[in-house]
Amino acid sequence: MMVRIASEGDIRFVFNRLPAERAAEMTASAFHDDASVLAEELVTIRAVKGDLAPVFALCNHAGALLYPPSAIVGVIPFGPSLGGMVWAATEKWPSIAMASHRWWRSHFIGILLKKHYRRVEFTALASDTASRRWLKVLGFTEEGTAYRQGKRGEDFIHCAWLNPDRTVGIHA
Repeated sequence: MMVRIASEGDIRFVFNRLPAERAAEMTASAFHDDASVLAEELVTIRAVKGDLAPVFALCNHAGALLYPPSAIVGVIPFGPSLGGMVWAATEKWPSIAMASHRWWRSHFIGILLKKHYRRVEFTALASDTASRRWLKVLGFTEEGTAYRQGKRGEDFIHCAWLNPDRTVGIHA
């Protein structure tokens, strides 16, 4: 697996290839049902926030810059030391799931999150037990259920990763 900073093209590539159930989940709380609009929103946020909103492309083939990503992951800052995780994957995701997990633990959480964030939030579809299980393995805790949060009545689970160092991001 190879990880690189995601280009605008990488973001659009992944969002335009979301499996139908992922696209439905991701647009459930949006004003539209178009995953490509979500891609443009993320591109815009990243353009405005710059390095504060890193997005990474996770690719199947190591060492090949031209390979398209299987997934993207990033953090959007909501406030000082508070962020929201962005995660989107194509149907190719299972081929890099294990390698991705190791990268998440060592680099994404181990370096980026622990250095800059006290709290990172993510909202998962309540019925998506696989994602919820994976988030728990990564150190996220389920904090509550948002009943009928989705525009079609979907229930969501609010999850958060809490930095063990409570002083990160506090400036006296």
